[in-house]
Amino acid sequence: MTELTIIILTIVLFVLLVTSSVLGIPILYPLLVGIFLFSVTAVRKGHRPMAVIKMLLSGAQKTIPVVVVFIIIGMLIGLWMSSGTLSWLVYYGLRIIAPNLFLFFCFLLTCFVSIPLGTSFGTVGTIGMVLLIIAKSGNVPIAPVAGAILSGAYFGDRNSPTSSSALLVSMMTGTDLYGNLRRMLKTGMPAFIAASLIYLALSPFYPLSTVDNTFIVSLPDYFRISGWNLVPLIVLIAFIFLRFKIRYAMLFSCISAFFVALLIQRFPIGTIIQSMFTGFRLSGEGTVPQVIRGGGISFMLNAMTIVIASASFSGLLAKSGLIHHYETAIASMTRKIGTYLSSIITALFTASLGCTQTLAIIMNTHLLSKPYEDSGKTREELALDIEDSVVVLAVLIPWNVAGAIPLKMLDAPLQSLLFAYFMWTLPAIRLVWQTLKTRRKNRSF
Repeated sequence: MTELTIIILTIVLFVLLVTSSVLGIPILYPLLVGIFLFSVTAVRKGHRPMAVIKMLLSGAQKTIPVVVVFIIIGMLIGLWMSSGTLSWLVYYGLRIIAPNLFLFFCFLLTCFVSIPLGTSFGTVGTIGMVLLIIAKSGNVPIAPVAGAILSGAYFGDRNSPTSSSALLVSMMTGTDLYGNLRRMLKTGMPAFIAASLIYLALSPFYPLSTVDNTFIVSLPDYFRISGWNLVPLIVLIAFIFLRFKIRYAMLFSCISAFFVALLIQRFPIGTIIQSMFTGFRLSGEGTVPQVIRGGGISFMLNAMTIVIASASFSGLLAKSGLIHHYETAIASMTRKIGTYLSSIITALFTASLGCTQTLAIIMNTHLLSKPYEDSGKTREELALDIEDSVVVLAVLIPWNVAGAIPLKMLDAPLQSLLFAYFMWTLPAIRLVWQTLKTRRKNRSF
């Protein structure tokens, strides 16, 4: 009876999450409903209410280091905007666009911005919006442009040391962030090259008829564009190179950005402090104030609450035994088809059910940890497979907020996901490589 109850609850939670995603209701609400329903079921199964609360808290406690980093990321984005660091990247990035290779440059430029920024939503909301404005003025169809922007944004979301998803995977799997990034670079480069070649081949079919340089021309009216803008980025890279913990590297970058905003951009201290907490804002009605805005701790509040709620949910499921039959089924599947393919299938299930990249990452880690251990795989291999499955595949689920929110920000059609080639090529290339590797290994015996 418990198994049937859990299946029914899973379906109910799936419907609630998908409905909320489609209707634009914050995903936290159905997630909290799911936590309540599964908690009640755990109590009915025989767990004491206080024991259930402890299960929830045990999951939430694991997220404290991640939440701290999320707070710093929010401040970093706001300060990079006020210091002109982001404006410098956009200003010089847009100047190199070739009209006949526009699609290709959309992908490269969003990669260029997303790697230091580390947030897909922040990348889409800045350089992505600018590229979309240029595309509309140049009569380029929106779907391929939005797909290229999504690909570039998630290239950085996956590979950046300031990425919240990379930090979450590192925390959930108990692995070193920098080690994970090195391994991700090795598996991600073939997909990056493949996606680049596809966009390069498609670009002549989607050229810019005219080039609108209004945004580039307007930027110096709001920011002093100079080498000083790069100081916060250089500080971040230097501290990462020196192997400082990422939170300290970002804190020193925040400090340098504060002084660049104060001494070079000459913004009032109140404006700079505001950018740290509620986000950066420029006065005026032009395109620049509409695009170069946001960040701050408030920008990360939604992500933090979802992480805490998701981790609490995971703690409950992990210690209550409610989803034991799911765990058994996935373990059996992993033994039959191998770890990476099992990771892909599990990712599609959790990303479809959870409707957020965060919950999918947490659930995949929980569901695959034991099967990977039984297969002789290390925690580092688990972390890599999660990065090469959940992180990118969640974007391709139409109702998952990982892709739905950026598309809404860009006002782009759902067909844009078909043009998000980095998300398609990464798991495909990994799967082919793993299959060939397994066959060679079997032939050697």
